[in-house]
Amino acid sequence: RALQDVMTLLQEKDDIFFERHHCRRCWFIRSGEEVFFEIKQNLVLYQGKEPRTYDFTTMYTCLQHDKILRNMRTAISEAISYQRQRTKANPIIRDLPNLNWFIEHIEFLISNIFLSNNTGNLKQQIVGIPMGTNAAPEIANLTLYADEAEFIDDLIRRGERLTAMSYSRTRRSIDDLLTWDNDPPPEE
Repeated sequence: RALQDVMTLLQEKDDIFFERHHCRRCWFIRSGEEVFFEIKQNLVLYQGKEPRTYDFTTMYTCLQHDKILRNMRTAISEAISYQRQRTKANPIIRDLPNLNWFIEHIEFLISNIFLSNNTGNLKQQIVGIPMGTNAAPEIANLTLYADEAEFIDDLIRRGERLTAMSYSRTRRSIDDLLTWDNDPPPEE
């Protein structure tokens, strides 16, 4: 639940950022209905645009654990910072646990995934998202969020605001990306 709260805070923060700058740093969605609703509400904006979909099939199995932890730390820190600012105006909001609490739990999870096959071999997963766990979708979304937000921030810093704005309708659900007239951002 705490990681879902982090995602909610980041989406809320991004909605405010989008209103001010017309750029979106947060691409993850929780259901396809979000995309359908947005398209229905903004049909004029999507006229003449070509949707493109991408599936990062190896994402789950290729992300290094240190990158997962680094990106999770970045995303969670951003959410905690935003919540502190937001809570000043609305103190009723439930506080997130501190950053160390999150990182300890995530580190424990990704360091303690073991697989067993029918021959009795036990192997430890040392690379990739901890598939099959309850937190896997949130870990994947938040890990990629940090890269996507940095990509947009870098475009804005370099004065490429129009390019950053062109990604404002981009949406992602775990490892599936939907863009409009854009290619996905280049890999690191």
